[in-house]
Amino acid sequence: KHKHKHTGSTAKQAHVGSSSQTSPPLQPLPLTRSQRDEKVKIYSNLSECKLKLEEWREAASMASEALALDTNHAKSLVRRARACERLGENEAAIRDLKLVASGKDKDQVKAANALLRPIQANQSELGKKVKEEKKKAFATGFAGAIKDKDLPIGEPPGNFEGVPRYGWAMG
Repeated sequence: KHKHKHTGSTAKQAHVGSSSQTSPPLQPLPLTRSQRDEKVKIYSNLSECKLKLEEWREAASMASEALALDTNHAKSLVRRARACERLGENEAAIRDLKLVASGKDKDQVKAANALLRPIQANQSELGKKVKEEKKKAFATGFAGAIKDKDLPIGEPPGNFEGVPRYGWAMG
């Protein structure tokens, strides 16, 4: 160990002492364009791997990481849409696929359109079923509400003596 002339401390002690001064944490340098593009490719490829492993949530997450770096990366949008569709998140899948379908990458536009048609058809069919179920529930609930009231037809509820009966169901 070697001693400092002025303090008499060892080199190790001098280093320990200097660390007591706080300095701002180091910030990562911004990525260059090529570094960013490489990270996008890596995340997008990881997404494809997760799709092949049928790990849908992870696939969507990796695609989202790529899209955080490049919001217009068509392959990542298609991959995230595929994962979302498998997770039952059809609206999110449709949104991503429509973005790609309006893009310039012909191969990805073709892939997006091929995926989009069946998802939209499925969503439309599901929407019809939900609408029909709502109608049935409303009709059942409305009929049940009237039945439970035991109101005589032609008599308004409450005391409405002297009030004209216009518009009230007359029996």
